[in-house]
Amino acid sequence: MMKKTLLVLSLLATATTQADTGKIVFTGKLQDTTCTVTASHTAVNMGAVKTAVLGAAGNTANPQEITFDFAACGALTKARVAFDGVRDTADTGLHKNTATTPAANVALGIYEADGVTPVPYSVSAKDITLSTTGSAKYIAKMVATGEAEAGNFESNVTYHISYL
Repeated sequence: MMKKTLLVLSLLATATTQADTGKIVFTGKLQDTTCTVTASHTAVNMGAVKTAVLGAAGNTANPQEITFDFAACGALTKARVAFDGVRDTADTGLHKNTATTPAANVALGIYEADGVTPVPYSVSAKDITLSTTGSAKYIAKMVATGEAEAGNFESNVTYHISYL
């Protein structure tokens, strides 16, 4: 009798287990043309910085210009650039310092051409106007996420270009 009761209870338990289902929609776009894009730098030396310069969260140092030149764009009128990689843990809007023996409390920030407006992590920056050609300039800076400590600095960032 005990075995039958256990069997019935286990059947009831599995009968009430439900699976959830859902739907994923994938979208995309095929285009006849894209632009030829040239990035001004594929390796940027951020230089050496005294830890005192990056002694408090929010301090920045060594701005470096990054330029994207667009050519042969045909009928395309707008583009956007987004940057991603490994997010910093202290400030998820920044790119993590992934160097071997890294400097502590230092990350990479990417800014619009004004050097002040941050480009949000993995979000497209402002539209770039194209008329068969175009250009976009950004500024990369070391950013303190706390009191910087000595060490190496490296951040690997991937850029993505989309056409509107």
